Amino acid sequence: MKTRASLRGFTLTELLVTIVIIAILAALSGMLVSRLKESARKAASTGNLRQVGVAVNIFVSENNGFLPASRSSKGIFWPELVFEHVGSVTPYLIPNTPDRPMDAKVTPVEGYFPLADKSAMTPEGTPIRWNYTINGGHSKLVFSELSADGKPMPGLGRGYSRPFTQVKKPGRTVMMAEGTSWWLNASAKPNSDRIRRWSNGTANILWCDGRVSLEDPAELEQSDFHVSK
Repeated sequence: MKTRASLRGFTLTELLVTIVIIAILAALSGMLVSRLKESARKAASTGNLRQVGVAVNIFVSENNGFLPASRSSKGIFWPELVFEHVGSVTPYLIPNTPDRPMDAKVTPVEGYFPLADKSAMTPEGTPIRWNYTINGGHSKLVFSELSADGKPMPGLGRGYSRPFTQVKKPGRTVMMAEGTSWWLNASAKPNSDRIRRWSNGTANILWCDGRVSLEDPAELEQSDFHVSK
């Protein structure tokens, strides 16, 4: 004969404790999956930046040592200038980027730069969308459109910025980064809000020597952005 104790079901307290434990385990599992997905995106983004960095260096070698302009006087943006050396639109976007123009007022920022649909095209007429910010715009920055005197770079019409030889410390000068704006411009400074952060506060930075590293933007120095001190 079964005893009274063996027939007893769960108490309300036991059920609540079980539900809480299951909820906690589900939340932890969700966080782990989210972190794993972010780690995969981060690693793939590193590969994208390396590929783009190689393309920029090939452009330099084929154009008498000149860097591509962030935007030429004809309105051609850098992704189009180096596209033949990249060969695909895929490396211009952080992997699994939502198919929508970026809204910089939204946190976290996801998407591609709003101007990207009409500003750069492949030879076949496909829009090149991108969300890697280039270290250009201001006259002191790598991919400048202006000389120190404020006048346009002499080769700007052909898509040229400055000679690469003017970058005195390529191993410690930012080329581009995961971004929230298409160029760094005068905001190229430590902790710039134009650099996109991952959940741990770091960002992938492509240096002018082709190296990619995860950096805390707050720990970068002003000289890391300028061609020279």
